[in-house]
Amino acid sequence: MKFRKLALLYALFLLIISPFCILGDDSQETYDTNYIRVKFINSVSYTKGFGFDEYYQAPNEYRRGIDLIQINGKSYKPNEALTISKNSEIKIIFNYTQTNLTNFFHSYYDPNVEEIISIDLSHFDSSLLEASEGLFYGCISLQSIDLTNFTAPLLTNMDKMFFSCSSLKSIDLSYLKSKQIKFINRLFCGCASLNYLNLNNTDMSKVQDANYMLYNVKLLMLLSIYGLNKNDIFMNQINELLIDYDGLMVCQNEKSRLITNNNYIYFCLDNTPDVIEGECSSSITIYFEDDVNYIKGFLFNEKDVNISSRNSIPYIYYDNNLYNRYKKLNVKKNTNLTLCFPPNVASLESFFNSSLDINTQKIISIDLSNFDSSSVTNMNSMFSGCTGLMALDMRNMNLKNIANSENIFKDITNLHFINVKEIKNIEKIDTSVLENLKLLVCNNSEVFNSINFIYYCCEFDLEEKKCHTNNYIRVKYNQNKGYKSGFQKGATYILYKGSIFKSTDNLNIQAYNYMEIHFGSPLESLKNFFSSDEQLISVDFSNLNTSKLKYISELFLGCSSIEEINFTNFQTSLVQNMSYMFTNCSKLKSLDLSSFRTSEVYSFMSMFEGCISLEFLDFSHFETSCSQTFRNLLYVTPTTNMFKNVKKLKYINLANAEGACAFNYFSNYDNYFVVCEPDQEFIQSEKKIVSCEFNNYIIIKI
Repeated sequence: MKFRKLALLYALFLLIISPFCILGDDSQETYDTNYIRVKFINSVSYTKGFGFDEYYQAPNEYRRGIDLIQINGKSYKPNEALTISKNSEIKIIFNYTQTNLTNFFHSYYDPNVEEIISIDLSHFDSSLLEASEGLFYGCISLQSIDLTNFTAPLLTNMDKMFFSCSSLKSIDLSYLKSKQIKFINRLFCGCASLNYLNLNNTDMSKVQDANYMLYNVKLLMLLSIYGLNKNDIFMNQINELLIDYDGLMVCQNEKSRLITNNNYIYFCLDNTPDVIEGECSSSITIYFEDDVNYIKGFLFNEKDVNISSRNSIPYIYYDNNLYNRYKKLNVKKNTNLTLCFPPNVASLESFFNSSLDINTQKIISIDLSNFDSSSVTNMNSMFSGCTGLMALDMRNMNLKNIANSENIFKDITNLHFINVKEIKNIEKIDTSVLENLKLLVCNNSEVFNSINFIYYCCEFDLEEKKCHTNNYIRVKYNQNKGYKSGFQKGATYILYKGSIFKSTDNLNIQAYNYMEIHFGSPLESLKNFFSSDEQLISVDFSNLNTSKLKYISELFLGCSSIEEINFTNFQTSLVQNMSYMFTNCSKLKSLDLSSFRTSEVYSFMSMFEGCISLEFLDFSHFETSCSQTFRNLLYVTPTTNMFKNVKKLKYINLANAEGACAFNYFSNYDNYFVVCEPDQEFIQSEKKIVSCEFNNYIIIKI
């Protein structure tokens, strides 16, 4: 009995102190379930607390239901001063279920709300809410609002709720369950950036005032009213304010359409909010190389002629904004334009035909890999006259229903690359014109083939206007150069003056023009690759994949005119033989071999022999030691001759190399050169030091 009394007393003690324990904790995460999250784009200060009205210099009556404000887990009372830093989020916790949020974030009473970038009401208890008039009034920076679970079954007044939310692109009120809504005057007025409005399943049947509900909503593209319950007052405002919205996309009940207009598009999309971010379930992306203007929208050409196949486009995504097909569109050069489509498009006839739209001659890339082509029957003249088109991506297309593809590729004379990987039923379209082109083709279909095609998968670089492979050598000659039987040498293709050549094609390269030698897979050997090429003056290896390279001896043997070699990213970790690599490169003055790794190299025989103009040599990352193997590196004898007749060498960089001690084998020359950061062993052993400078340079007589 005594034990039971003690237990009861202890339980009573816990019951009494528990509220104080909770309230005394800075963190309220354990008990708050009714709150709003708000994020500010810039820092703001509330000198007299978040619950204070700066305009009237009195407690803000619209925020009297606030219990606490939390920032990074620290709690503030509504009348406590607080500073909210840039890009910080606050949590507004309520002490009871609210019936009124009128003017809660109204900029007239709190100018700081103009810095709010996002508001999340998904954890706000709206079960007793009756009024939200002016709730977000003047939140001009607001870009994101989460109204998930905002059911508000008792709500009657929504006047000016989103007034002047000029940065807001999307509003979803589909969770709203109230059947008592009466006032929506200027509800969305001034939402100048609003693209998407979802009123699905809302009840507007008792609305008494809807004046100016959508006033100055100029960019509305998607209106979803599926399941909407309405009255005439509401619908009159909708129809009156949307009368000029050509191309508006409307989702509504098919059997009982509330809105009818010949210029509207009626269908519903999955994941509609994603459209605001430029995501489409079916799309075509095009890239222009120059500025183009569509004065009356993408639907019309420069002569105001309607391009009928473009009637299927509900909206266009460009420069982070949505446009309907009637809206004026100015496209800047070197930018993407995404055309979004509904499902079941049947015709793309003359869609990009330059005889109907001269602007299509400025398109250099068209990507159809995300386009649902399963219902398309007509592609007649689709790309006809696109003379600037260089890359065409048709991956994943299903052409099973194509009945007409005549002239689809007519006059496409500049096409460089086409991707038809995973395409289905390609035999349904006429590709005969393409078979005469030298064309890079990414292909896994045996149907699409030609003796002129080069089967190679890559990504087309829109800025450089070429297939970006990261596996090519760039060269230049000082005289005209001819290859009657092609360059060959294992190349996949040659790119010269913007044109593609097979490695077996007859080539005539003009002096001082660059040629690119492209390869399909990483090379293992460059032995003799440029040997005895006396017209070669420049070679750039910086875009060559050398990860598997093993053989590079005699690479430039006898290249007597070469003046410039770029070895950036050149990997030699697998190379064992570098003999005769630069022999008799008599005009070469400088070599940066800092990318070379030489731990596996056993021979440097005559590597620089005859480089009579060589003055600078960077060995800064040679991986060597003072072993006998490395002694052979610089051992000047008739058998090795690594530096034979290298008379002008002035500077060698060994900053991070190992084995600099081997330089004590130099003995036969009268010239001087500088060794950068030699090791201590070398300094102690070398007897021909003339002077030392800055403690890390040595001038050596050799």
